[in-house]
Amino acid sequence: MGALFGAVGFFSASVSQAEEIAIGVQEFPRDLNVLSSDELVAKLLRNGATRALIASSSALTTSHADSNGAPIKGETGTAAQSPYRLSIADSVSVEDGSAKDGYRNVWKFRVRGGEVFSNSLPIRAEDVVYSLRRCITAGILPKGATTTVAVRQPLPGVRETWVVVGSPPTASVYESSQARGEGNVSPLKWKMFAACPVLEKSSSQRFATDLGKGSNFVASGYFLMDDINAGREVSLVRSRALDPGASRITLRAFRDSLHALTALRTGTLDILFTEDEEVLAKGRSDQTLLSSECSGYRLLGRKGLQIRCGSEVELNDLKYLS
Repeated sequence: MGALFGAVGFFSASVSQAEEIAIGVQEFPRDLNVLSSDELVAKLLRNGATRALIASSSALTTSHADSNGAPIKGETGTAAQSPYRLSIADSVSVEDGSAKDGYRNVWKFRVRGGEVFSNSLPIRAEDVVYSLRRCITAGILPKGATTTVAVRQPLPGVRETWVVVGSPPTASVYESSQARGEGNVSPLKWKMFAACPVLEKSSSQRFATDLGKGSNFVASGYFLMDDINAGREVSLVRSRALDPGASRITLRAFRDSLHALTALRTGTLDILFTEDEEVLAKGRSDQTLLSSECSGYRLLGRKGLQIRCGSEVELNDLKYLS
């Protein structure tokens, strides 16, 4: 779903006036780990600075799309109703595993050709496998899942690289799914893959235990992290000049939500995420602001600002409408 803070209003702005957007958040830890923290600011930074094999989609209602963004129907049955689209993968299939290999379901992702990391290195299958195994260790993907690489040649001179993820059956999942009449259901879910960022393997290994602290990771998101003031402020600078939306997004931390509301009213902030009931009430009574909920978070925003909300707040096309 999308949240639109009014196409017109006292503080409506054109896209050209909104190349920089400021978001107010609660104060965050100085040693924030962007890749593993559940803090809102970490989720926002992950959304901007990283990408996964698939992504949540606020616009499409199908589980995935082809390389041009058009919906693909009928490949995965009921799973095709999930709101996800392709990202680093340009094709995906989910198949029942065979009795001999012991897998409940097998997920196959074709790695999109021509994709690069922020350091200009190409995204390879080994980077994807490393990232998936990291997510298994971190608990983002279930324990026991396996990853392999398969190279196919569908036509003479054409090579395709696929990453294959196997999900072993578990008694609890099998029994509960049978009881619900759902049959052979895998514990692997679309949202798990969408939450697993693809990282560049060699640099990630060099960062070691510092991976994810500050800007200590190399990914392929639409933004790069910049101007980090630990615990207080961090900026995302767009890395792809032709992409829509703001060219720079700054996340500013506030100890006092009322001070943040003042910043929002005066235009220093464009969006304020807050759970402070007093601030939310004051914001709802302000004719220059509108309140909404995005991906489970409550916020106030200046009129004219468009936010798209999937399973996470989406920053790529955050912008003011003319």
